Amino acid sequence: MEKTHYYFSWFSNGLPKKIADLLHKDISSKKSFVTITTKPSGDCAISEEEYRMVKDDWLGASNIVFDEYHFIDYKVNKENAQRLLKNASVIYLHGGDTHLQNAFIMEYELVTPIIESNASVIMGMSAGAENMSAHYVCAKSAGWPKAEGVTVHRGIGLDAIAVVNHFAVDNEGIERELFPISQDMDIYAQCDESTMRIKSGNIEIFGDVYLIAKSQIHRLKESD
Repeated sequence: MEKTHYYFSWFSNGLPKKIADLLHKDISSKKSFVTITTKPSGDCAISEEEYRMVKDDWLGASNIVFDEYHFIDYKVNKENAQRLLKNASVIYLHGGDTHLQNAFIMEYELVTPIIESNASVIMGMSAGAENMSAHYVCAKSAGWPKAEGVTVHRGIGLDAIAVVNHFAVDNEGIERELFPISQDMDIYAQCDESTMRIKSGNIEIFGDVYLIAKSQIHRLKESD
């Protein structure tokens, strides 16, 4: 099944109407919504609150409601997690700790079930969006305030792009930290309130998204 991928940075006031309208169009079944956490054995209270916000305040408020909701963490065994993903209508990669989520996905061998799932839409917020991409960049200028130096990590690879989230175009470290990496890979840097929608390799832009390539940076034109 052809899938549509949504890369979200962060929304401070709920799901934008334009994005909600697109999701209504792209979601072919509302049977099962499956979330992959970024805190598989961590602070459950924080994870559950963020999950409730996405489920109720963002999707539910936009009348995007599913018959079943499933949350994958260490309380779900590997085989069950893979089965849930295979049968999902929509897969959502939670925001939070990118590294922890990445390690959990690899440990539970979830890449193939995600790629081969029945889901018409796969979407990720912040850390989840970074893990959907082929690569994500860990650096202060890439939205990681506690980063020491610059490192590049492999994501799931749903699309052949490198993603940065919570981007601030006026960050003084961009030239020093991100320009050298951009010699080898194009970096799509998303500011908060932005979305990238990718289907059949075509990238649509909503909000402020910058392309950093070959030591140059420019804001991408928004899609109609």
